[in-house]
Amino acid sequence: IEPIRFQISSALQMLSLIGDKEKLNKQLEDNLEELRESNAFLDQVSKADELTQIYNRRGFLVTAKKMIKTEDNFGKRAVFIYADMNNLKLVNDQFGHEEGDYSLRAVADILKHSLGRSAIVGRMGGDEFAALLIFDENTKNSELLSTQEGIFRVIELETELLNASNDKPYYVSLSAGLKFFDIEIGSDMEELIASADDNLYIQKAHKRKSILK
Repeated sequence: IEPIRFQISSALQMLSLIGDKEKLNKQLEDNLEELRESNAFLDQVSKADELTQIYNRRGFLVTAKKMIKTEDNFGKRAVFIYADMNNLKLVNDQFGHEEGDYSLRAVADILKHSLGRSAIVGRMGGDEFAALLIFDENTKNSELLSTQEGIFRVIELETELLNASNDKPYYVSLSAGLKFFDIEIGSDMEELIASADDNLYIQKAHKRKSILK
């Protein structure tokens, strides 16, 4: 009886240890999953602009670089857009910074609605914004957006709609520069954005002089 009791006792201890190990493994897995979720959340937060709820500068650059280096996108037509809000300082000075913040959020919405879900849009800092649109079968209004005139027209229509529907005493508007290109190995994102930024200043010459409606 004694040897049998010893064997049973040892077996029970072993089962208890196995159960404890399984509980420990389960707890470890749960902790790792929480850590992954926390890291994913922190990564998302670190790439988002708090005011406009679009990408911040880091988030835009990281995401845009990944998109133009993805092999599936090689050979596709794309466009970088560099834009800024017109007359932010005047809005801040005459109507207050809360109205300036509203205007920045409005510009972000204009770009998102104009370019559709296929585009990524980011606030590069202050009143400056950037967008990347890659044309494929999923691009909304791809035929219209495939030309400079088409993009300007869509942005203009969205801007007019916003100004007609709000009760603000001032106009919200933006200027934009475009750079169309074909994605290929070695595409230099910084150079493409710089070209779009250069074209922006050509458009700034035509901006609205007065902000008052």
